[in-house]
Amino acid sequence: MGTQLQSPAYHVQLKGADITAGMPAPAAYKSSGCNACHGENGEGNLVGPEIRFTPKDYAVAVVRGGRKTPNNMPSAMVAFPSGAGTGMLSDADLDAINTWQNSFAKPTTGEGLYKAMCGNCHGPMTPTGGSAPIAIQGKSKADVAKYVRMGNGTDLTMRATYMPKFDTTLLTDAELALIETYLGSM
Repeated sequence: MGTQLQSPAYHVQLKGADITAGMPAPAAYKSSGCNACHGENGEGNLVGPEIRFTPKDYAVAVVRGGRKTPNNMPSAMVAFPSGAGTGMLSDADLDAINTWQNSFAKPTTGEGLYKAMCGNCHGPMTPTGGSAPIAIQGKSKADVAKYVRMGNGTDLTMRATYMPKFDTTLLTDAELALIETYLGSM
């Protein structure tokens, strides 16, 4: 087990050189208000986490269903139903946002990749717990790879116990190895 942090301490907010520019954000990103909580470049702020490199199925489910806090209370991430109109977001617009958020240049170090891929749940600075009170520092390579590739849990509204799976198109085996080294995995 690890430490369960509360917002905004549990999520990553990229700063300075970590905020790389990418393709321009799709119009729907701003018109739906995503930038108010997640920043102009998906870097996060005090309200919401950075959202780069999020598995598509997980991102869609969070946007469509909203999010709860680690202690199961409503959060600032409300549901954005599919469709047109106030508070709605079409499937095509959501797909464009997901494509954009996964188009940035990835970090090239284990620490940078950890922050980008794992930090919102396992701790933004150190892998000792975040919104999920699960310390992953020093876990075996087999355990890390198993949870990264297969995910964990079935109820994604349960922040403290659900983990999306990261396939090799989003996180390569070489990138996973860098994260494992950063974690001190054996």
